[in-house]
Amino acid sequence: MTILHIRSLDAETLTGAITSYITSQGVDIKRLIGQGYDGAAPFSGKNTGVQRRIRTCSGHALYIHCSCHHLQLASIQAADSVPQIKKFFGMLLSLWKLFYYSPQKAEKLKEVQSVLNLPELKIIKPSSTRWLSHERCIKAIRKELPAIILTLQELYERTGDAEAFGIQFILASFEGVAITIIMGEILNLVAIFNCFMQRKATDFSRLKVILDCTLDQLKVLKDAGADWCSEVESTVKRLESDYAINVCASVGIARRGSTTTTTSLEAFRKAVLIPYVDKLTENIQNRFSDKGVSVIMAMSVFNPASLPQADDPAFRTYGQEEITLLASFYGKEAHVEFQSESFQFPPVIDQDGLLSEWPVFRRALLHERQIFMSSEKLTKSPTFQQVFQGIQKADAYGGIFPEMFKLINIMLTLPVGTATVERSFSQMKMIKTRLRNRLNDTNLKRLMRIAIEGPELKFVDFDQILDVFTEKNRRISL
Repeated sequence: MTILHIRSLDAETLTGAITSYITSQGVDIKRLIGQGYDGAAPFSGKNTGVQRRIRTCSGHALYIHCSCHHLQLASIQAADSVPQIKKFFGMLLSLWKLFYYSPQKAEKLKEVQSVLNLPELKIIKPSSTRWLSHERCIKAIRKELPAIILTLQELYERTGDAEAFGIQFILASFEGVAITIIMGEILNLVAIFNCFMQRKATDFSRLKVILDCTLDQLKVLKDAGADWCSEVESTVKRLESDYAINVCASVGIARRGSTTTTTSLEAFRKAVLIPYVDKLTENIQNRFSDKGVSVIMAMSVFNPASLPQADDPAFRTYGQEEITLLASFYGKEAHVEFQSESFQFPPVIDQDGLLSEWPVFRRALLHERQIFMSSEKLTKSPTFQQVFQGIQKADAYGGIFPEMFKLINIMLTLPVGTATVERSFSQMKMIKTRLRNRLNDTNLKRLMRIAIEGPELKFVDFDQILDVFTEKNRRISL
């Protein structure tokens, strides 16, 4: 980890800084096989961005747009295509501002939460670029919905707060309740996928499985008899019976003593839910189908859980399509065009060798999976890393899978997201604050490394640190 000072944020300057640092560390940039960024235009530009310029140094340096950003943008763009949900997402930010910028209103919400015996949860700020922020925001609203509605009612009745009126206008409607619940379910599925990709050691072999499961569960939510339907009905009844909140049909304000009408779940499902889920599914599939992601998804062929048994007819053709895709990318010359210049790079892997090794390696993978499960007494299939370690240690396989081992090393090196880098930026903001703006780069890097990679505070011996500090020669005695 290092920190580089950049005088300009154009792609040429950024590329120069990156390549210079890599070279200064004694790394041959021609051996670069992967690059990941958050999708900002100077980095992700297809024609003149950093990713394109880097590929003029290493043609097989696969560009991977951060998968966590892919999911967040897919959710936000899907919401923009459904007016009801777009309006709801806009309301979330207004709700956060209402309580965040007014301590008195926030205190009133706490009082109502206390009276209703609800936990004192804060409303999280929703952001289009902040991962999981909408999911966390809606999750809090689902738990605090009665308290929020009653607080907004009181604010409007006492002070005539127009903003409180408008937010209640949405939340206290059948449509608002339904969107709160269904978006909580949808974004929870997206959050699970997102958290999987935020891990430091993401298992590429399971990436496609998690993605397919997410898309399958989104389809289930579109069914008329899904669990969320009964939750919407029970929530509306609970608001009316337990909290004397009359829920409006679709547009209006809830008032005690007013007549209640509700829209049908079927109408909501057809007008709001199905269009949103279809658009979200389409966005996810489109964003996870580009060249970089396709290559990564093909690596799911190494997932031991997906490998059929040897007596299964599917075993003979298992993984052939994925290995062919990987062989065609890494086993052919890379041609990169940049500003009327053409760059050519030799293959990283022997294409024919990789294709010929796969049938034998496939059987070795199955064999090692069975040995690992029997030795560890497992009922579930192990991870690829566990099985691969067994293949590496086995003398019987020594030297017979050279091309396959090259591919696997590439797979274990490629980034799937930039979550670790994003966390580094967050730590930097917390360490180098406005009051510590003269902190030099050397100390900043040291403090960041301690904060990110260091042990937890409960394992730190502060007495030993104090002893080391006091033993140093100083101008004053301590």
